[in-house]
Amino acid sequence: MHSKKRYQNSNKLRNMPLFKRGSMRRLRQIKFYQRYLRTSLKKLPTTEIIRIANPFWLSTPSMPPMLSLEFTNYCNLRCPYCSSPDNGRDKGYMSQTTFSNLLAQFETPGIHFVRIVGGGEPTLHPNFADFASRLAVKTSFLTLITNWQHVDDQTLQAVIEAPVDMISISVDGMNKTEYEKWRVGGDFERLLDNLKRLRSAKAAAHADILICIRLMLHPTQQEKTHDMIKFWRQYSDTVQTQPILHFGDNEPVGTFTPQTVMKRCAMPFRTLDIHWNGNVSMCSYSKCQLDNPNGLQLGNINDTSLETMWNSPTMQQCRNRHRTRQPELFPLCNDCPGAT
Repeated sequence: MHSKKRYQNSNKLRNMPLFKRGSMRRLRQIKFYQRYLRTSLKKLPTTEIIRIANPFWLSTPSMPPMLSLEFTNYCNLRCPYCSSPDNGRDKGYMSQTTFSNLLAQFETPGIHFVRIVGGGEPTLHPNFADFASRLAVKTSFLTLITNWQHVDDQTLQAVIEAPVDMISISVDGMNKTEYEKWRVGGDFERLLDNLKRLRSAKAAAHADILICIRLMLHPTQQEKTHDMIKFWRQYSDTVQTQPILHFGDNEPVGTFTPQTVMKRCAMPFRTLDIHWNGNVSMCSYSKCQLDNPNGLQLGNINDTSLETMWNSPTMQQCRNRHRTRQPELFPLCNDCPGAT
């Protein structure tokens, strides 16, 4: 169900606290969450779905239930609002050795959900098809977040046959001018063609993959959100809207400034971020808090187990801070822009 109300006063919306705009966005996305839930229930235990949604209700597991995995931080696009291109981190591709060491971590049960994402475009990795196929065997639910511009037959086959359980394709606007303005280096017609190929391949293989359009929203697009969602539904199973947030001193044009509204965070209870070189950071927002592109480092999977890092004193203290709502226990999280 989507709200049919058109918001004529865009300035009022831009000045509204982000959590209120987020409430509107959630109302528009009921269909997305319904489709996502139906898909995930086929693969994930109910307790793990609850844990990912609200981990405070359950005890902390011995292994991270979710991993955010970066195959590479190289990207084929130069989106002006993206912090990845010049964030100061070394660039590279995950090696076979690092990937094998990652897979070894799955011998300890408990990792149910893997998101292939990171600071670059995953499909650029020369071993993308192999890595995705091997990961799908190891985890219950595999998600790919991509701009879906770099698609050859091998990539398409891997996504369908691995299988990837959900592919989330990030887009801007709803026409060539808008898309290519924000997706610098991208081609609107190529994207649409790749989306059609994906839908055809899914139908031919009777694949149980959820195709999700991840629609990036700018403040100036509030009035036409409904029309944009309607356009992208032609090419997907569901559409998820994502406001573009800004985490810096100088606000770029076309982004929302986040406002901290939550007392506690779920991230330390459900996920770890793994970079292409094997480095593991506490969370994706710790880089903002430390003013360090690598964030708060817990270790490296080439010499330290995920279990050790997940249960480290740092992570335990961070969780205790959020469970008990005592900010002084872990000051790094205070005023975090991710708590919106």
